Amino acid sequence: MLGSIAHRAGLGLDVAYLAKGSEKIHINRAGLLGKHGSHNDNVSTLEKTLYEEYEAAKQRAENGSSEKAERKAEQKAKAEWDAERDKNEPKPIHELRERLRHHQSISQVFDPWYMEVSTQSRSDQVANEQRSQNEKIHNNHMHITIKEPKIL
Repeated sequence: MLGSIAHRAGLGLDVAYLAKGSEKIHINRAGLLGKHGSHNDNVSTLEKTLYEEYEAAKQRAENGSSEKAERKAEQKAKAEWDAERDKNEPKPIHELRERLRHHQSISQVFDPWYMEVSTQSRSDQVANEQRSQNEKIHNNHMHITIKEPKIL
């Protein structure tokens, strides 16, 4: 009876591992944040560096005025981090998320790579930057919320 209302209502499922054939994937990206190495197979050293550069560029853009150069540098840093993160995402995780987000019985998918508050809206997924409490909570598993209008 712990966790979100979805869990307490029996409509929230947390997945920590995904197995496909002989491959077993630990759904975890803890280690993206912080000054030390990630010690996580799902977060490369290059990705950690690119994320830190993105964070610094974002901070400069927020602290400065709306200088075009600062915003452009932030966008470039984010694009580089996005590319490295996506390049190293295990293919079975990506495939599962895509199937879930297009399934009519699924309303939410949160995982260490992406957060999707409403799969029904068909909006773009948002990268899990591990900033908000919800993003931090989902840095080590995939959460799936089943859609059941009569309960939630």
